[in-house]
Amino acid sequence: MEISLKKIVAIALAGAAALGAVSASADVIAPTTGNGELTLFVRDTVTGNVYARGLGATLNDIATEAFTGGAYSGPTTVEYTLPSVAHDSNFSSFIATTAGHEVVWGILGADSTGNNSAVTPKRVAFTTNDDLVGTMTIPGNLQLTGAAGTISNLQVALNDILPDASGSSVFGVDNLGGQWGNPGTLGEGAEHVFAVNAGNTALLGSAQAFYLATSSTGGNGVTGRLFQAASLQLDANGDLHAVVAPVPLPAAAWLMGSGLIGLAGIGRRRRAAKV
Repeated sequence: MEISLKKIVAIALAGAAALGAVSASADVIAPTTGNGELTLFVRDTVTGNVYARGLGATLNDIATEAFTGGAYSGPTTVEYTLPSVAHDSNFSSFIATTAGHEVVWGILGADSTGNNSAVTPKRVAFTTNDDLVGTMTIPGNLQLTGAAGTISNLQVALNDILPDASGSSVFGVDNLGGQWGNPGTLGEGAEHVFAVNAGNTALLGSAQAFYLATSSTGGNGVTGRLFQAASLQLDANGDLHAVVAPVPLPAAAWLMGSGLIGLAGIGRRRRAAKV
């Protein structure tokens, strides 16, 4: 395996929520351009209704081919500031039809023009509620090739139904909504784009990790390169934002704290005994 798993450094996402809402063009930029656009998908698992929206950010905004093809020794973090994305009227209309239903969400984007090399890699951006580093389920070259193709087909189908003149989102069933996750459509496998663990979805209102994976030098069985860009949350009202988890105290700090608490208890008992 090419990479060694190292501890991922802290994520730098200063000012993510302070930026203005993204305004996306009518068509989503497809992976076949070499710099695909991130697309948000939200699905009602009961009705199959799907909401889809281009987020106006591309893979190059996260990490370019040159960056991901540079020196690499293991999973690492890229500094990426996510503009705040407020819900639109289409999302409000969509969510009004989902009362009492399970609703899941995910983000996908790809560059399908590369090959199995670190110099001109295929790149796939995706959300997942799995810890890919901790579970060692980092996608390999073959998985990345298949995922890039799936995302490309999905976004081409989405562009067929997005408004030409105005609007950056759509929702509906069957071919509408980009078909994400619905059986018998181009997007059937998109919720599990790498076929690993729980896939690239989370329940609406919850957070999931956002990764960029790229192919590496070698054959189909070679493990790819992994970059963590953020932890994202889609609120129940459709607002998307970055989530920075609190840094846990080291074990030694907890031990010292418990020791101080114990000493305080001893002191109280001694004072009580003197009274």
